[in-house]
Amino acid sequence: MAVRFQADADLSQIIVATVLRRSSDIDFQTAHAASLGGLKDIEVLGIAASEGRILVTHDSRTMPTHFAEFVRSQHSPGVIVVPQSLAVPAAAEDLALTSRVRHVPCSSTGVAVQLSECGTPRRRLSGCRRQNVPECGGGVGR
Repeated sequence: MAVRFQADADLSQIIVATVLRRSSDIDFQTAHAASLGGLKDIEVLGIAASEGRILVTHDSRTMPTHFAEFVRSQHSPGVIVVPQSLAVPAAAEDLALTSRVRHVPCSSTGVAVQLSECGTPRRRLSGCRRQNVPECGGGVGR
């Protein structure tokens, strides 16, 4: 099954637009299209999970904790946290590469990663049980 993304309301729309401009075949739903504005993190995670989408967010402050709580009782394809400091082209490239990887669930908890300044997954976020998320320099799909 192909990877599907759901943008959180706080994710830069420039990143979404750049990803879609580079690869129009990527399934990346905007927060507006999913009516996510004003919803709590747990509700956003529930909507993304119900549609089989990986949530993409800038929220490194509260989302990792809410994701850990969510996956204790429900399945989620995962969360990708994109630092606001990461350049748009780098973020778009990494998301485009990630979209080309076939999703193979590691457990019922999904996966949560945070992109790093070098543009690759930096670390697993709390609550994730996946053990083979590459460190900085390893890269997704590289």
